[in-house]
Amino acid sequence: MALKSAVEIAMEKAKRLSGANKALTQEQKQQIAELRRQHTAKLAELEILSQASQAKHAAQGDAEGLTQEKQHLLQEKAKLESKLREAIKQVSG
Repeated sequence: MALKSAVEIAMEKAKRLSGANKALTQEQKQQIAELRRQHTAKLAELEILSQASQAKHAAQGDAEGLTQEKQHLLQEKAKLESKLREAIKQVSG
């Protein structure tokens, strides 16, 4: 019997705690796929709006506004990712 590394043990524990070994139903898989499609669409919309705003700030030579817009984009992306993870977690059970 081979000994497991600390990393392997930690990964197994993380899987157990997250319920990663639980099989999803076809309906759950479809719901998750739909959540991901919606997430992708929201992300694309957010990026398009942000690019327009960034272009406006760049054209005006507003470096501070440009930096703020980039930070805002990163924050909004993080929020969307968090919401997606939470929604998938709820669907998965």
